[in-house]
Amino acid sequence: MPKLSTTNNASPPDDRHARGKPADPEPRCRPCPRCYVPLVLERQYRSRGLSGSESLHETYICPACDARFQHSPAEGRWREIS
Repeated sequence: MPKLSTTNNASPPDDRHARGKPADPEPRCRPCPRCYVPLVLERQYRSRGLSGSESLHETYICPACDARFQHSPAEGRWREIS
């Protein structure tokens, strides 16, 4: 008869390994002020103004209520687009 051990050196199946929370592929962003669903980045627009300085504007859309918002990271300002 084989000898029984009190220690368990066998590794559990792969699906039982304790895994950390996977990193989000997209950073979490601001929720919609109307329905509180996270906004989705639609596009980034980079341009040079008349002064020659570069400006960046990002357009976000709410997947739930179809509201659109423009964000200016340099100013930290959000505004709703009609």
